[in-house]
Amino acid sequence: MHNRILLFNLLTTLIVTITPVSSQAFSITQKFKTISDSVAIFFTTHEEVIKQDIQCSSQSMISVENNYGNICIKTGWNHDTIALKIIKSAQHENELCKIDTDIDLAKDCIAIKSIGEKNNKVSVDYHLIVPHNMKINLATDNGSIKVKQYDGELNITSSSGNVELQHINNKAHIAITSNGSINIDQAAGPVIASTHNGSITLNNTKESVHATTDNGSISLQCAELTDRSDINLSASGTISLSLPKNEANAYLKAATENSNGKITSEHSMKLKPRITKVNKKTWKELQRNIEGILGNGQASIVLHSCNGPIKILETT
Repeated sequence: MHNRILLFNLLTTLIVTITPVSSQAFSITQKFKTISDSVAIFFTTHEEVIKQDIQCSSQSMISVENNYGNICIKTGWNHDTIALKIIKSAQHENELCKIDTDIDLAKDCIAIKSIGEKNNKVSVDYHLIVPHNMKINLATDNGSIKVKQYDGELNITSSSGNVELQHINNKAHIAITSNGSINIDQAAGPVIASTHNGSITLNNTKESVHATTDNGSISLQCAELTDRSDINLSASGTISLSLPKNEANAYLKAATENSNGKITSEHSMKLKPRITKVNKKTWKELQRNIEGILGNGQASIVLHSCNGPIKILETT
């Protein structure tokens, strides 16, 4: 949409700056005005906004499936009500009716789903304000998913779209089967995150984290590392793990397959004893494969990179 506005403004500027000092100049101005009018018609977006309140006194789960756009979840009240806003967008007004929303009020679950023919000219975005502790299942095809300040369990799937979570206080399971990045800021519960093609970034986590990307990097900053924490990170690119200074207690295994990838650590650790010759091959192997104890070794950390370095950093 931003590029469309820039193009329209450029054409408008051209029209304004041309002074019709002759019949030829006037003809040029008229042609640009015709082009501008055509562009304005082509880039015009028609919208339909639908708002609906849904009672959810008996249901404990919300399911939202949208194959035509984005999903945004917020919470901020203790009411047994879901505030749903549906925003449809299309180039032509008569196309808005081609996509509809089905709402199924089952006994245990409220299911919201986009239905209609597969039409790339129509997009549908869902914005929901929900009770803070219900379990949520979210699914998109090519749309992004955003969730802020939520206490319930989250289960998120997407074929190709970014996922952004903030202030999550319960279990979160995120799976992107194709293209998309995952960004999580402040997660108090355990996290399982995977994507086929994209990066994974997690900040201020307090529980276990399992993260996998087939083509991308992983950055994890742990606010806490408890005795029961289980950290397992696997990536094709760089892995960066930040642990609290002087509070990291874990048994660690780290390995990188590529000869250019090296393992570095700002934390002191007691390496697992080994019998080996001291030569160039040994030093190279030590840079790519280590096993040892941080502190008292109560938590578990496993790191694996195919083509990138592994960095174990300190946070204060």
